[in-house]
Parts: sequence; C-alpha cells; structure tokens
Amino acid sequence: MIEAVAYARVSTDSEDQLNSLENQMSFFGEYFIENGYKAADCGVLCRKNGENEVLQGTYADEGISGKNLSKREAFKQMLREAKLGKFKLIVTKSVARFGRNVEDTAKAVKDLKELGVGVYFLDLKVNSLDSSKEFMINLFAALAQEENNNRSYITQFGIRKAQKEGKWTTGNPPFGYNIVDGFLQVDPTESEIVKRIYDLYYYSGYGTGRLARLLNEERIPTKKNKQWSQKQLMTILENPIYTGVQTTHTKQTIDINRGLQKRIPREAQIVHHFEHLKIIEPDFFKLVQIEKKKRKELFGYVEVINEKVVNDEGEIETKKKRKLHRSNRRYSSEHLLSNLLVCSHCGVGLKRKKRHAHRRKDGTSKNLGYEWCCAINDMYGRARCAYRSSMPEDKIIEFLINELKRIKDDDEYFDSALRGHISLYYEEENVPQRLILLGEQIQEINEEIKTNLRLVSKNILTDEQFDEFNGDAQARLNSLQREHNRLMYLDVEIEEVKLKHQAFLKMLETIDVDQLTNSSLRKLIRKVDFVTMEANEIRLRLEWNYMDISYSQRLRDRFLKEYGTDKVSLDINIEDMDNRTREEFEEATEKLINWTT
Repeated sequence: MIEAVAYARVSTDSEDQLNSLENQMSFFGEYFIENGYKAADCGVLCRKNGENEVLQGTYADEGISGKNLSKREAFKQMLREAKLGKFKLIVTKSVARFGRNVEDTAKAVKDLKELGVGVYFLDLKVNSLDSSKEFMINLFAALAQEENNNRSYITQFGIRKAQKEGKWTTGNPPFGYNIVDGFLQVDPTESEIVKRIYDLYYYSGYGTGRLARLLNEERIPTKKNKQWSQKQLMTILENPIYTGVQTTHTKQTIDINRGLQKRIPREAQIVHHFEHLKIIEPDFFKLVQIEKKKRKELFGYVEVINEKVVNDEGEIETKKKRKLHRSNRRYSSEHLLSNLLVCSHCGVGLKRKKRHAHRRKDGTSKNLGYEWCCAINDMYGRARCAYRSSMPEDKIIEFLINELKRIKDDDEYFDSALRGHISLYYEEENVPQRLILLGEQIQEINEEIKTNLRLVSKNILTDEQFDEFNGDAQARLNSLQREHNRLMYLDVEIEEVKLKHQAFLKMLETIDVDQLTNSSLRKLIRKVDFVTMEANEIRLRLEWNYMDISYSQRLRDRFLKEYGTDKVSLDINIEDMDNRTREEFEEATEKLINWTT
C-alpha cells in the first residue's frame, strides 16, 4: 500500500477560506480510502499566527499566499520529510494550490521526482512521475502565475486611483495623523508631540535615544500604544508628510511571484501638497535633515556585503549583510565642547579630564577645573599618538568666544563663501543635452533588467546569475538616476544651499556668547583642530560648519574642476594641509588657486 500525504492551502485567513481548508482535509481523507492509499504518519497544519498543529497524512498552510515559498512552512516541512522517505506520493487539488510561482513549482516537482516521490494533481489527473506530463504541469503553473500577476495589476490599478484622489493607501497613518474616510487628518494632541520632537532634536541637541527615554518616562505612547524606539523617532524626523507633502506610488511591484519591485522616478510619483496636513514648516524640516546627516557622519557608515550561508535545506546561498564601520567620534551633547575638539595628528576626538593640583598638607588641593586632551594619547601613550594636545577648558572657551565675535563683525566673509560654493558645485554646462543622454542610458539598463527577467522565466538564467547580473545593472541604474535627479533639481539644491546659508547667518547673529550651549556651537563650528607645533606649542584651528563640506575638500574640488585630475602635481601635499598652521594653510590655498603653469 502506497504511503501518501495531501497538501492543502488557503491564501487568506477569512472564515470562508478556513472552512475551505477543513473541507479540503476531509476530502483528502476520503480520497485516500477510496484509492487504497495509506495516510503517512506525518503532517502538520501551520497557521498564519505561527502556531502549528500535528496532522495525520496532511500538510496544510493556513492564510498563506502561494506566490513563493518564504512563508509556507508546512510546504517546506513536507519537502524536508520527503527526503527522509516518509511517503511516496503527494496529492493536491490543483497546480494553483501547489504553488503560483513557476520556478518554485518546477523545482519542487523536480526535486521530489529525484527522490521517487510523485505529485498527483487532481485537476489535471496527472502524476509528476510521468515525464510526458511535465510540459502540462509547467504550463498550468505558468497560468497560475499569470493569474497572480493579473490580480496584482488589478489591485495596483485601484490603489493608484485612490492615491490620485489623495487617499492614504499605505496602511496605518503616521504618528500625528488619523485616517478619516480614507484621508489623513491631523491629530491635535499627537501633532504637538511631533513639534516637540523636532524642537528638542534640533535646538536642544537631543539624540533619538534621549528622545525615546524622555517620551517613555513621560508615558507618551506611540501610535500603536507601545514604547518609543530610536527607529520610530528617526522615521518621524525624516518623513516629509509633516510638511504637508504626501508622496505615494514610490515603488511598484513588477513581479509579485518573485517579490521584485522597481523604484518610481520622482517625476512619476504621486505627490499632493496638503496645507491642512502641515505640522512642521518646510524650511525647518530641511534644516533638521541637514543636522541628521551631520550626526550620521559622526557615527560612521554602513556597508552592505554579500555573505555565503547554509540554509535549512543544507544548500549554500548568498545573503546580504550590513556591516557597520564606526567613526573615531561619537555624537554627544553632554558637555559644552563635546564632539568639537579633534587631535589633528591622529584624527580622534579629545576627552575631558579633571585637572589635579598637588595636595596640601591638610589634604586639600586647589580646584583647577578641566582640561581636554587627545583620547588616544591618554589611553595608549605616545605609541599610538605622539601628541597629548592638552589645553585647559577655559582657554578653549575663550578662544571660541573671540573667534565668534571676530566673524560676527565680518559681514562679507560668508556672502563671498556662498558665491564661491554655488560657482563650484552648481554651475553646470550643457544640462539639457546631459539629461537626454542620461535618460537614454537609464532606458537601456531598464530594458536589460527586463530581458534578464524573461531569461529567468524561461530557465535560461539561474537565480544566482540573475542576482549577479541584476545587482550590477541596478547599481549602474541607481548611479545614473542620482546624476539625472541632481541635474533635474539643480535649482532646488541651490535654494537649499541658500537656506543653509541663511540659517547659519541667523544662528551666528543670535548666538549669545555668554550663554553658549553645545547644540548652538555645533550649528556654527564643524571642529577645532589641536595642532602641536615645535616646543609643544598648541595652536587651535577652527573650521566653520558651513555647507557640510570641509575647507580642504572645497579646495581639492575647486582645483580638480579648474585643472583636471591630470595636473595634481604640486609641491603642496593637500592631504597634509590639516597639519599646517592657519597662516601656512591660507598661503598654500592662495598658491594653489592661482597656480596655472
């Protein structure tokens, strides 16, 4: 007597569908008896909520789509136990029940055939062990996949229509809003919390961790009545919906069975500007994004790498892994000078230490305040950094106050800097022609990706080959689209530069040098380099936090723009300029800019 199992699946967990699942399981029990099969001593019902139930001779997935195998736990267990020889036949209602993805269905049938396990499709009255029926099975699998694609297209069509009407179609509303008749509406209580989050982040220098602790301590719940996390707060700080800009149709599914999506170009996205949804002023929102970028650069950067791992089936597959590269500095606003002072010799931030005087005979000592010194030298000695770069805190503060007063009286300095910055980074030639060329290149790569998809569907390319080709094409596409978008929105970027300029001047004008805070200083100052000269003399070199680009980088970019990469051959070493004094640096700058032969 052949030991057999049945496979059943419903795509939703509605009451009607669950009744259908019960009916399928009952039907298979009767079918086995009528055809003389013995129900194998194995089986499982995997529910959508993660709970499992042991069954006799039936594998069933509840409330799971058949478009791929990722969440069909019962199906995957059935394949594993087929390898253990627990049964020789699988009976299923139809090819569509077995799976709606051609690749997954074909691979499963092929793997089972190699094990001597057949799949009997009741709708076709076909056993997969019959090689002459392989084409028919693949044909019906393709039809099931196409039906899935058609359903996806119809669903997306309805969603697009609602999005064009201004409706919110992406699930739960963002914090600060409610959904009323399908449209977003400002929540008066939550919107005040959003404003407070933005103010504390920008003006008071709060990080997302500190913000989360504050909101949780005050028992202010999230939208889902849970505690706040840093990720939730970062989502609020970077969502343009708070400026009244509702953007939808940013991605589109191009193959529901493979889960492939494409990014929609900015000009093709559905954008509504709703004044009634505005909680944060647009200019203030842009300044917060600038501040967020600065803090991210202090933290480090994340690199996505490919790593080979062994999956549950014992097969080697490649997965993407995020690797964090931490910077030498950390964002902190604990002290007035936190994250501002840098040892120019090793590039690491300075640390704050209590200064100790000699103890008197009565056991007391004079309070000398604090000093700042190179963290690497203090921890490891001269082996890691030869310079201690230490200075009393009060002297550093005095230096900063004098520099702030000096630059406040120089009205022309930053206006000239603005003109030079725009000239260097935003004056482009032949923009219309370059846009046409970029558009043609983008179209070519899109066609290449579509061709690869067709080759995969015809089993000419393997999944591994597709991932390799598509990954390379996608990287080139993203690079071209970034350049295309940059040229398309040059005017917008120039306006943003002018906004940064005005915000900088306003902060410079309003800063109270007698009541300095870490947050206000960091809006104006990028860093203060500690340079140890001969005889251990320490000079401080202040770099203004202007336009998010360092002075040496602007110099390098200007030189390359003027003379090209083939003429970078001076006796001035640009990379070593950070170790020069202010006078030497400015002299070298003038020499470099005026150099023409």
